[in-house]
Amino acid sequence: MRILFICTGNMTRSPLAECVLRKKLEAAGIKGIEVVSAGTGATEGLDRDCMMCEVASERGYSPTGKTRRVDYFMGIESDLILCMEPLHVDYMKGILPAYFHSRIHLLMKYALDSSGVIYDPTCRPKDFYNSVLDTIENACDAIVTKISRT
Repeated sequence: MRILFICTGNMTRSPLAECVLRKKLEAAGIKGIEVVSAGTGATEGLDRDCMMCEVASERGYSPTGKTRRVDYFMGIESDLILCMEPLHVDYMKGILPAYFHSRIHLLMKYALDSSGVIYDPTCRPKDFYNSVLDTIENACDAIVTKISRT
């Protein structure tokens, strides 16, 4: 199984969700799931957001890699596509054929049956980054629970 997290720049939210879910799956002993991230408007090869890396490392997460832009092939190779905002869902539905649309979800709707979105913390205070991380941790806990039930 392959899970793809989507945000805009692939600098903050989606790589944060990627490293959180990876760690939570490992802690739960769940194997065989690849977790990746990309952005709808990402510039390839940039460093991750420094504040995001700081906040993540303070809680024991290790966001790695460089930014990458999502493309058609990433989408069709993924079993589950989890987006931070409705505009990301729309973007993914625009680049993928209709028969892949059932794989595309708003992260908060899929994980917690919530209509909430995960707002971009870029250039906001550190507390906002921590709030985003709290939300992503809650969503990833719910995803681990769903996966462990299947």
